[in-house]
Amino acid sequence: MSTLLRDAFRRANATLLTHPGLQPPRTTTLNARSSDAYRAASTLIDAQSERGEGSSQLWAVALWSATCALGLGAFCWDGRLGDAEGREPGSDQKRQREFQEWMRQRGADVESVEVCESKEGGFGLCTSEDVKRHSSRSVFSHALDWVLFRQSTFRMASFPLSMSICPIVACNDDRLGPYLQTLVRHGEVDAETTAILFIMFQKLLGEDSQWKEWVELLPKEFQVPVLYDEIALKELKGTTLHSAAIVQKNMLNTKWESLEEPCRTICSEAGISKMPTAADFFWAGLVYWSRAVAVPNGDGRERNCVIPGLDFCNHSQEPNARWRPPRKSTKSEMMLQKTSNGQRKDFDASMIDLVVDKRLPPADQELFINYGDKSNEELLFSHGFTIDMNPNERLMINCPIVENSGEELLPMRLELLAMQGLRPQFFLEGGETLEEAKRAAQKFEERRAVKGKINPKDKGLMHVFPPEIWDIMEAFVVEPKELEAKRRAVESGVKKGRSGSKLEETGVHMAKVTTLVMLLEMKMAELEGVDGTGSLEEDIKKMEEVRKEELEGWQWSCLVYRAEQKRLTREWLFLARIHMQEVMVKLQWLYDAQPKTAGR
Repeated sequence: MSTLLRDAFRRANATLLTHPGLQPPRTTTLNARSSDAYRAASTLIDAQSERGEGSSQLWAVALWSATCALGLGAFCWDGRLGDAEGREPGSDQKRQREFQEWMRQRGADVESVEVCESKEGGFGLCTSEDVKRHSSRSVFSHALDWVLFRQSTFRMASFPLSMSICPIVACNDDRLGPYLQTLVRHGEVDAETTAILFIMFQKLLGEDSQWKEWVELLPKEFQVPVLYDEIALKELKGTTLHSAAIVQKNMLNTKWESLEEPCRTICSEAGISKMPTAADFFWAGLVYWSRAVAVPNGDGRERNCVIPGLDFCNHSQEPNARWRPPRKSTKSEMMLQKTSNGQRKDFDASMIDLVVDKRLPPADQELFINYGDKSNEELLFSHGFTIDMNPNERLMINCPIVENSGEELLPMRLELLAMQGLRPQFFLEGGETLEEAKRAAQKFEERRAVKGKINPKDKGLMHVFPPEIWDIMEAFVVEPKELEAKRRAVESGVKKGRSGSKLEETGVHMAKVTTLVMLLEMKMAELEGVDGTGSLEEDIKKMEEVRKEELEGWQWSCLVYRAEQKRLTREWLFLARIHMQEVMVKLQWLYDAQPKTAGR
């Protein structure tokens, strides 16, 4: 037996021996493990074929038989011939093949990719065995890139917008379009809800749905805060997501109450036997929000679309693929779409490409895209996961607005914010922005240590905070007599500077900084106080003592998110307090520098 053969058997054996089926019984699936074993065998077969060592067909039969025997033994050991969800062996692969064919019939070029089981859980999009043969790049193109010092780009797949799910597609559907158009005309739904209802109806249609192959591969449930029960929500106490999840759930329930009767009527008239529920509506909304991408229209605007196939690409901070804005379909692509979809619309004459740069990936490699520079708050809210040490993490601070608080000028203050395009909330970034702010604070402290005091003429730390923060704070601290003048100045487009002295200007800034410190202290109390989830130190200790694998995915995500929120609050509060000390010294210096008058 050659070295390659021994290596392949060793890899296949190691793969199966580490399968949970050989451990104490527990729910599991062998699909990913058997795929690994099969790839190990395929590697050997290809290598033997290239070297001419015997018949590749003989190697294929021998190794595939060994893999199947070992796989069946693992299943029998665990006492099952199906997976934890009760599906027959190979059911996932069957559905994946059907979906692949469904995309081809609708004009998609997916010969280089296929839906696969992701190591991250659920499904992903991987390169196929035929990736090198079908990738859309010619030798001449690579040579031209090399001569012109351009980065090579390989088109892995193309998806026609005619097979996307967006409001315009939903409203033009032969079966459901007329009903959805009626809801839109009557003002009962907006564009987003139209797409969500279309997805919900496709699920209810079941076998009768033209999107059945896609729907069957979608997640059956989501682990996002809006679906958390009261016990799970306690893991987010004190965070922005805690209140956001409650508000979102209430909004969805209210929306469904108004749509339930019209949706039941549509089902009856459209021949859909299964009646919709709130759970169906929630599920469709989560499918849409977690899988839609903003596709440029070509007129400077965008529309959110779910693109079946592309939507199986998972997220990574270091993606190996990306999607390109729409391009016009070629004649051959348009012919394929006409054949599969019948009468086409003008908006369909576009293709979304999934591409990779630099070099062509090997077969069976999962393709990841970047969902954008999203914070853990956004990722957890929409997708149900977080990223450890997320460089895009940020802290949202809401200015407490209490109705009937006795503040007669509150409406005018909020109007002043709106006129400037601002809201009573702001964001403090983590990542490199925070690190730069901390470096500036360290240099400030070093200068103070050398001189033994704060220099009132020092540049200070005002610049490390986002400029809009000071405009927001000013709207809440400005004197009533100046509020109307400020509002008129903004309305006329005049940037009115302060007419007062430097001392008065610094006094106003002191009020802004004090308000900022107060808001950050309130945020810290919400996160770590009696109504929060404990101290940052407790969260860190838990993450150190408990491995990620020992917690459910949603629990670990909540822990990572809230710990980072506490860290950001502490860091920015520390910087705000240093800036407050600096402004206090400057204010005292300006006061002492005033000309002395009689009687003082």
